Amino acid sequence: MKLSPRVFGILAICAALSVLAGRVDGRRAVAVERPGLSAYDGGAFLYDDEEEEDPNVIKMDPKIKAAVKRGLDWLEKNQRDDGTWDAGAYSLPITCMAGLAIASWAGPGRGPERYQKAIEKLTNFIMENTDNFGYISYGNSPTALYGDNRPAYGHAFSLLFLTQIYGMGFTPKEQARIRNGIIGAVRFIEQWQDPTGCWYQNYRNGHNVIVTVSHIQALRAANFAGFRVSKAVIRRALKYNETHVEGDSSQSRNASYTAVLLAAGEYKGRLLKKGVERVLDSCKKASTFQLDQISFANFNHLYASQVCYFMGGTSWQNYYNKISKWYLANQMPDGAWPELPKVHAVTPSRAYTTAVACLILQMPNRYLPMYQSVEPGEIGKRLLD
Repeated sequence: MKLSPRVFGILAICAALSVLAGRVDGRRAVAVERPGLSAYDGGAFLYDDEEEEDPNVIKMDPKIKAAVKRGLDWLEKNQRDDGTWDAGAYSLPITCMAGLAIASWAGPGRGPERYQKAIEKLTNFIMENTDNFGYISYGNSPTALYGDNRPAYGHAFSLLFLTQIYGMGFTPKEQARIRNGIIGAVRFIEQWQDPTGCWYQNYRNGHNVIVTVSHIQALRAANFAGFRVSKAVIRRALKYNETHVEGDSSQSRNASYTAVLLAAGEYKGRLLKKGVERVLDSCKKASTFQLDQISFANFNHLYASQVCYFMGGTSWQNYYNKISKWYLANQMPDGAWPELPKVHAVTPSRAYTTAVACLILQMPNRYLPMYQSVEPGEIGKRLLD
């Protein structure tokens, strides 16, 4: 049968688009060509099941996946009716970490129905406690268990959470509500930046270094999700952050300063290599993975994991093997991980440790956009080779 020029043209275009897409169900596709028939003429596509192992990709061991499932089940069962978790001081940022961990299981809008409901409850809490200026406040909630004298952390982590679940699993009306919440939260952050480039823990005074880290990451995530963010605001914040990468900071703080440079796409900065090397050196020490014996373990590994993940290769493989070994050995019978007492300001809680554990252990899934902004290993090749 002879095809008309119009039909032939349509078929050719469809075939070409298939070739350009180059991926089927997340796996690389290869064209299988018969003699005299090119892919552009409608060649078939099959999965390449024999492609070489990618050193930057880790497949979750079934034991790890089962441990994560028990941890997420514990989080879901212990979520309060208002959508938060009882985590003492810093309840809102830790609540958002727990929400991100649950969303990591199968991606936002997917997975068990009870996980989706947990995400919906947290999203509603955030939106219901956002004022007309875009400010997200835990302390003003009538259901809050604690006061909040460091509200900037909660605002930044709430924005980060919203950017990760935006676009999936919600009705158009709910999506519009979340979109407006993200826009308002970004504008609020931009307006409350200090002239030095930092943000303060209550937006007026107090600690400012770690607060600035959380705000840079949230703004970068919003921008990656398609929202407008001021370049001038980001530049001032990164300049402020770099002054601390240059100094002699603690292991955990250096990890946070360095991770946020990577999250912001600041790969050419003169201090990035120094920060990365300090993180990788610390991760070679056995003491770094004795989480119950070191200070600020949850905070440190929340960010050190991101640095190693973006470096890829053996740095990521070695880190993941060591951290997962500790988590597997220390999970409690009910699925939670124990509270880690050596903290500052944050109230030790099982919710905090469990949220961070489930986040880190699920990083290989790459279901959250914050782990998709950079291909693991690409930066490492440029920095460390």
